[in-house]
Amino acid sequence: MPRRPLLALLTVVAGPCVLAGCGDPPPDPATAPIEVILPGCTVNRPSIAPGDHDLSVVGTGAVRVLGPDHSELLAVDGPTSTPATLTIQDTGLHTVSCVTDAGEPKATTLRVEVAK
Repeated sequence: MPRRPLLALLTVVAGPCVLAGCGDPPPDPATAPIEVILPGCTVNRPSIAPGDHDLSVVGTGAVRVLGPDHSELLAVDGPTSTPATLTIQDTGLHTVSCVTDAGEPKATTLRVEVAK
């Protein structure tokens, strides 16, 4: 009889964890891959740390990444079959600027901060 309550408790506690894939560590913020999705110019993560990042473009258009001083860090046309390497050295707000093939300009912000 004592095994049934223990089994029920394990099922309730561990079941959702197994189904949700807990235990998968998040990527290192200094090397986390970045995806820019067009036409909306959305980025798959709100922040990263300085370092070398693989950047992929999903969709058709041009993507530019600008540093806090508005200098161009990377320009790439999408869709990409092989990720481009984006090297970020400075912290602060970076701008991801997108222009779709239809000529629609959009932009989003990528926060770069020291990993905690």
